[in-house]
Amino acid sequence: MAQGSDKPFLRRRKVQGGWLARNDRRSKGWSRPWLPSRREYEREDVLVEFLGEERASSVMASLRPPFQDAGQLANSIFGKLDLKSNTILDEIVKNWTYIVGPDNAKECRPLGVEKEALSIEVFSSSWMFALNCNKPLIMRRVFEITSGAVKRVCLVPQGTSKKN
Repeated sequence: MAQGSDKPFLRRRKVQGGWLARNDRRSKGWSRPWLPSRREYEREDVLVEFLGEERASSVMASLRPPFQDAGQLANSIFGKLDLKSNTILDEIVKNWTYIVGPDNAKECRPLGVEKEALSIEVFSSSWMFALNCNKPLIMRRVFEITSGAVKRVCLVPQGTSKKN
């Protein structure tokens, strides 16, 4: 209790997400993360003392954050993922024979898109030379298909990329 105060509810600390949001967990790992911390127990005890036993549960329920359904949770999770590069890569894979040509398409494959650059894995050094000669045409077609999202093309020898 704070010095000079006989009201324990005045000494509570403001917690982001609401007073009873249970953001302050006892353990950060896998061992019983659903249990509240000592500070959360103290906050709830203070509220019970202040309101009384009969009103405390309804007030605590009204102070907790609103329930989120599965659709809201999925949207919040997918909103944090970088799906833009995956959709760009899907468009490139769909149009791969048009981008590099039917013969070259058998000898290379798109690896991924990072920082506006498309990485292409080439299976042999002779095809690397052929693709290097056609690199301006490949870059123009990739730029056209991705609506300008990819601005560079990097040719990578087979087996040297981390995405194998």
